Amino acid sequence: MSNLNLRAGRDQPNLVTVKVGDGGRVRFDAPVAATYLLADLAGYYTATGDNGFVALTPARIADTRYAQGFSGILRAGQPQVLQVTGVAGVPSDATAAVLNVTGSQPRNVTHIRVFPTTVPATLPDVSSLNLVPGRDEANLSITRIGAGGKMSFYTHTADTHLIVDVSGYFRK
Repeated sequence: MSNLNLRAGRDQPNLVTVKVGDGGRVRFDAPVAATYLLADLAGYYTATGDNGFVALTPARIADTRYAQGFSGILRAGQPQVLQVTGVAGVPSDATAAVLNVTGSQPRNVTHIRVFPTTVPATLPDVSSLNLVPGRDEANLSITRIGAGGKMSFYTHTADTHLIVDVSGYFRK
């Protein structure tokens, strides 16, 4: 079973949930070709954790092509904020949301960052989605909900349309 299928000359992210093995380790394997790998730990689940997952019927909460959730296209270098709680069944006490984030019609090579809204604002260095012109791409994002029930979205180097669907949340 593969978690990520790579194409030559293309950076590709993916969210993967795996069971931690003996000694607290996970295994990475690229059986066909040598590759560079970056692995960012975004969180973990435990059998006795405080937060429980609640599934939702998937619903679109933002689409820049129609000024839904955002005022318009994401502009390069300018974080945009999206209200997540109180929308599509996500309650005010939700701590994280499960989102499908799709970048559409990128004007150039770029990446998308999805992160909790903070005060003061902070911009993380981790991408959720890497985009190239002429190709729409989607990726799953499980992201903590930030200040005021909001999440922030950032396109690094190119204006990009963004579609965000929610399919669940975590709550205390």
